[in-house]
Amino acid sequence: MSLPMPVALHPIFVHFAIALTLFGVALDAAALFLERPAWHAAARLCWGWGAISIFVAAGFGWLDHARLHAGGGHLHSEAGGEWMEIHERLGWTLVALSGALFLWRWRLGERVGRTFLALAAAVALGVAVQGTIGGELVFRHGIGVVHADHDAHEGVAGAPDAHGAEEEGHAAHHH
Repeated sequence: MSLPMPVALHPIFVHFAIALTLFGVALDAAALFLERPAWHAAARLCWGWGAISIFVAAGFGWLDHARLHAGGGHLHSEAGGEWMEIHERLGWTLVALSGALFLWRWRLGERVGRTFLALAAAVALGVAVQGTIGGELVFRHGIGVVHADHDAHEGVAGAPDAHGAEEEGHAAHHH
């Protein structure tokens, strides 16, 4: 059986990036404040795999977005496009920050302090915001969503047209 289009891999890897990064921060915080030094080793692994997952998720996000535009199509609203640019910039920023933080984390071993933890929490917050923006892109703007029966949605009030924009006269109900 052949698939009609390549499988989008970005949605698979973002879950690992979010979970591992947030869990890495939680483990380091718990290890520091509950005085459980053995938990730092698990946190370090989470940071490593989290940073790799952020990089892979960003790469597949870029490829998936490029695939959506293959053939010259414009598959989202203007607002969706603006949020997509923010999502892309924040994604590559998080790749750099999580990579740098992981290298620092690796060198710290079990000597994690409050400064590292504060910066790690800021990156984790960035990852959480990034996940929220990604969810909004899919669920609010319909980016990357292909309707099984696209023709049934044409002309429906508030339903996206072929370009992701809402039908005229009904956009005010959604803002």
